[in-house]
Amino acid sequence: MNTTTIGKNIKNLRDERGMTQQQLSEIFGVSYQTISKWESGITCPDISLLPDIADYFEVYIDTLFTLNKQTFKNKADRLAFKYGSDIDKSDVYQQADIEFNKIFSTSDYDHVDLKNYAYLNTCRMKYHISKAEKYHLDAISMGENIKDETYYRTLTAYILFLSKLGRAYERIAPHKQMLKSEPNEVFNHITLIFVYVNTDNYKEALSICQNALKLFPDNVELTGFMGDIQNKLANFDHAVEYWNKALMLDPDPDWASIFYSLAFYYRDNNQPYKAIETFEKILSWLEAHGYRDGKRFVKNEIYKLRPHNAI
Repeated sequence: MNTTTIGKNIKNLRDERGMTQQQLSEIFGVSYQTISKWESGITCPDISLLPDIADYFEVYIDTLFTLNKQTFKNKADRLAFKYGSDIDKSDVYQQADIEFNKIFSTSDYDHVDLKNYAYLNTCRMKYHISKAEKYHLDAISMGENIKDETYYRTLTAYILFLSKLGRAYERIAPHKQMLKSEPNEVFNHITLIFVYVNTDNYKEALSICQNALKLFPDNVELTGFMGDIQNKLANFDHAVEYWNKALMLDPDPDWASIFYSLAFYYRDNNQPYKAIETFEKILSWLEAHGYRDGKRFVKNEIYKLRPHNAI
């Protein structure tokens, strides 16, 4: 055991906390002379004390033996660094979050503290992204033998999840293979279209959707997708035609995306009365299906579109 290295590290950790040797000795049940000998490299802590020392200073035991140990601005900074090296340690994140909030509550903080807190939460974001992806994949794996509608909805949810990370392209090859293996399954067409839409490959999405509608001409979801694709390709008349056809096939669909597509189209193309009418249908749909989220947004859109609100 390198007594010089561990002694310097204990001294640095003690200094970061603004503690005296006497205060530290009371915590570990030794004399302050013992602490002094540790820090001077004359002796080193008993091996049985190392876990307690590491726990107290919120570091790993290995850190105590590391040369040129990184110094930290404060306890919160040290905990953020510790969490960054092992983002599965939720307890370390919680401890760090508490320490940062203590600092922020006093107004005695600077841009370095804000940067370190941002780093802590970036690491936490990575943890949750990793966790979310694991459960997406677990759900897909579990549903693969069943292949019910929930299974396919999980696939589209995973595609949307990946698209937010700029990784939806990863699903192109798997979904092309799924469609090739089972061309008579409508959801295999839908999920591949969804991948292409979320990777901005609208011409490929159009081709798949056109072929799918030959097999499933009355499918509401495919018809609605065709409207969205035509809109992205600036074929606006065709887009409105397909959206309206989808609503004729099912005036009360299980999802409101077709209503939203129409409403935004009318809003953005200077057709306020049609936009208001469609937003009102969305509001009725939300209320009928028990959704509270989104109602404020829809009401606000209607308010802005009414003529008497024009400036």
